[in-house]
Amino acid sequence: MYTKRTIKNLALKVIPLAVLLTMSATPAFAAKYYLSDNNSLVKGCSGTIEIKIDTEGANVVAGDSTININPSELSVNQLSIGTSLPMQVFNQTEASQIKLSGARLPMSGNFNGVGTLGYINFTPKDTASTGTFTFAPDFNLDNNMVDENINNVLTQAISKTYTFKDKYNKNVDGVG
Repeated sequence: MYTKRTIKNLALKVIPLAVLLTMSATPAFAAKYYLSDNNSLVKGCSGTIEIKIDTEGANVVAGDSTININPSELSVNQLSIGTSLPMQVFNQTEASQIKLSGARLPMSGNFNGVGTLGYINFTPKDTASTGTFTFAPDFNLDNNMVDENINNVLTQAISKTYTFKDKYNKNVDGVG
């Protein structure tokens, strides 16, 4: 039979153990891809956006991104890899899809912060008022971010729609 004193002593031993286990647990990573802002995109003129990485603390060694686009809104001119994962492994543009991959060599050190996976240079169509870049929904095959233990830590990819300014609007600085 337990007395109040026994229960109190047991609680005093269990609570510090639970706190210690919580503090020593491996952190849960929730890395993400997202696209940079660009408020100066003009119809018919080339512009560039970045595919951003936020590792949220994971030591990332490789990443893949697949982004769907609408060819009636824009056309892709060039893809290039960023500096956080500098070794370009795969770079493919189709009419409606952009695929970009990067990896780090082990001797290049850790990457566990915010950086740029790559750059997309594109031209908005003259008839399009907006353009949408939509990350493919598969977080294991089409979009992934691998840590040094070969675990996919990517849990979120944030798509974005950009508004294009008129080419000959005298109210747009530098255009007209």
